[in-house]
Amino acid sequence: MAVQDFLARSAERFPAKIAAICGDRRISYRDLDQQSGALALGLIQLGVRKGDRVALLLETSIELVLGIFATLKAGASFVIVAPELKPERAHTLIEDSGARVLVSRESDALRYASVPSIVRCVVVGPPSAGGVPESFHRFSALATREESGVELPIVEAEALAALIYTSGSTGRSKGVMLSHRNIEFASASILEYLQRRADDVFLDLLPLSFDYGLYNLLMPIRLGATVVLERGFLVPAQVGGVVRREKVTVLPLLPPLIALLLAYARGSASEWTEVECVTSTGQPLGAHHAEGLARLFPRARVFSMYGLTECKRATYLPPEELHRRPTSVGKAIPGTRVHLMDERGAPIHEPGVEGELWVEGPHVMQGYWGQPEASAAVLLPSERPGERILRTGDRFVRDEAGFLYFVGRRDDLIKTAGERVSLYEVERVVGAMPGVRELAVYAVPHEILGQVIEVALVLEAEASLDESGVLSHCRELLEKVKVPRRVRFLDALPRTATGKIDVRALQETGELRP
Repeated sequence: MAVQDFLARSAERFPAKIAAICGDRRISYRDLDQQSGALALGLIQLGVRKGDRVALLLETSIELVLGIFATLKAGASFVIVAPELKPERAHTLIEDSGARVLVSRESDALRYASVPSIVRCVVVGPPSAGGVPESFHRFSALATREESGVELPIVEAEALAALIYTSGSTGRSKGVMLSHRNIEFASASILEYLQRRADDVFLDLLPLSFDYGLYNLLMPIRLGATVVLERGFLVPAQVGGVVRREKVTVLPLLPPLIALLLAYARGSASEWTEVECVTSTGQPLGAHHAEGLARLFPRARVFSMYGLTECKRATYLPPEELHRRPTSVGKAIPGTRVHLMDERGAPIHEPGVEGELWVEGPHVMQGYWGQPEASAAVLLPSERPGERILRTGDRFVRDEAGFLYFVGRRDDLIKTAGERVSLYEVERVVGAMPGVRELAVYAVPHEILGQVIEVALVLEAEASLDESGVLSHCRELLEKVKVPRRVRFLDALPRTATGKIDVRALQETGELRP
């Protein structure tokens, strides 16, 4: 099944039902299907062909949803470019993708129309007072045009559906190539273990340029459910208001927002009784967050998950295991396999032995756009037709029952004083201290030691921690080389456009000298 068929089938079953809500705007499945189909025909008449890329530089909006499905119906693949990106980075992503058409606000179209591959711009919003180039076309006109006699192409399962660019915190950004088959399988597997229904209401607080946000649009559309789209992260009081107003039943979260919600609610469950399903990814939940979510969402099943953009989702922890194994990320998602491998590429079967996680299944990406060497470094062939094996680079251990526990990221190893140190090990020790709401552990340059460790903390309102207390705690539980050189206390951690902690911003203000 092609991804655009998610919409077509739901529109056939539930034509009058609200598909998406964004602010004060609502669109039914019938209108979403018809308008995206008209826009697809318009894109084809503008020159878009099967295999082309269309760049969507829009904030979260109904137009962005229409643009995604129109691009797919035209046989092309979409590239969502977050409008929060710096102009230089946005220009680089559009140019790297080789997009032929840019869909954006007029101001952005004027800025990025000079990208060599761009031949047409589809402009969202009212026209400006001045004139615009002939290559600019109005989104509203294309999305409401009558039948033109042009037919929509048939799209194969292995065709490219999306390029999702990684955050690129270091080095060149990678465009993760996802086929229709990748997205179709991953969404089906996730919906299977979440056990969601057509009468659900999803709240999507995450940018659609982020794979977690994107799938929390595509999955409810596949079900025929309703998705409530919000522009950016809301403060906890606003989340509660949206949950109550729209009767939200499915709430995807990230650990930073969980921390804010728990601090805001202070154990109250009165605002959250509609929610039936809470999902979290990015890092293991831990006992503190697991207990807090159980109080805050008394009717909800809470899923702790692990994944990468390169395979969307790799593992999940069944909710009934959360209180027994709050730091576990579970086992492989349905229809896939995970393998724990040693440095020689041999499987590890013994519990408690650390290894690299390999993920195998139809959800593994096609590769990195235009980067065959980088693709070959992480992808291996599978014995199963149509599948690949992804070397995640992340380190895990397995317990006696086969549940996986995250040990460290591919990029969290640093070298200080000649020794290799895992930043995640420090994060676990400091994060377990009472009073810590959020933290970031990162390395900064040091002229003698090469790198040293810093910690940035956001505390609970009643916490009385200070630097000496944190360092004393670390000295008790960590080897000397792993003890941070400095602890910083902040009101909030800096974040990227996708809500991740902006480590680079912390590093730029944290260089230590001997």
